[in-house]
Amino acid sequence: MIHSFEKHEENDRHQVARRTINGNAMQRYARRAILGRDLSTEPEYPWACISKPFGSLPGSPRGPGEAILPAARAAKRLLVLPGGPLRHATPAGRRYRAAREPYDPCMRMCLSSFRSGDQVGELTALLGNDAAGCPVAVVANALDALSPGARREGVEREMDALAGLGMRPAELDLRTYFGRPETAVAHVLDGVRMVWVRGGNAFVLRYALSLSRADAVLTRMVGENSLVYAGYSAGVCVLAPDLSGLDQCDDPREVGVAYGASARPVVKGLGVLPYAVVPHVDSPDHPESEVLNRVADRYAEEGVPYRTLKDGEVLVVDGEHSRIC
Repeated sequence: MIHSFEKHEENDRHQVARRTINGNAMQRYARRAILGRDLSTEPEYPWACISKPFGSLPGSPRGPGEAILPAARAAKRLLVLPGGPLRHATPAGRRYRAAREPYDPCMRMCLSSFRSGDQVGELTALLGNDAAGCPVAVVANALDALSPGARREGVEREMDALAGLGMRPAELDLRTYFGRPETAVAHVLDGVRMVWVRGGNAFVLRYALSLSRADAVLTRMVGENSLVYAGYSAGVCVLAPDLSGLDQCDDPREVGVAYGASARPVVKGLGVLPYAVVPHVDSPDHPESEVLNRVADRYAEEGVPYRTLKDGEVLVVDGEHSRIC
């Protein structure tokens, strides 16, 4: 669908002059995130699709991994601060926060670096008075490359934690829906108030979301405020426009381990967020903290829009507003 911004001006003869800037919804959100202001009064800017900025992943098909970035701005090594001005990016200045960002006005998300973080109340607040007894779909497909026993333990840990909050969790194993119409997984998600997407390998999770059609269903339902999206680590990373760079931490070859030799990593993210989220940054107790610090530094150098989370922190999105706490 094409959206238009129109500006009307009257001249001395009371004639209306119009200037229209066209772009699809994703382009509009990306531009607002980059410019930090309304585009209805802005001229067009040069844009380019920059594919896989950190190099192609083995076996990746042409197309996935494309992220819309402003060519002119990216060349200047600027870091995007959603809802705020552009600033020069430096490794020492990884952590940026903004109070207002270009989200769908109904979107609700609670995104953590590790497990539920230190702010469980933020999660239950998004659910309101219905948090107790809330039906929750637990997606643990980021663990699909593990042994059955290790995977089962990982699922049970999430179920126990959510049940301890008074919720009613049940696993939604996306492998059951591979190759089926998206209405199949949509029917299940229609019956829950929240989806909890746990961490693991981001590329394995992204492949499962794609093959089950849950990526399209979740993107639509989150945008329509049909459910709360919550989770941590890989469950947050897949919301970005692009997963490029995460191969420094998560091995894309595990997609083949989990789903067979013919399976290929999907590098294009869900695009629910207009930037990447790098978890476990500056978290010395987490084994992946050091490598993810480097990922954040490289995003800064390349001009990739991103935000970071320390273990214990959560990024709360409630309509047009967001905060890290």
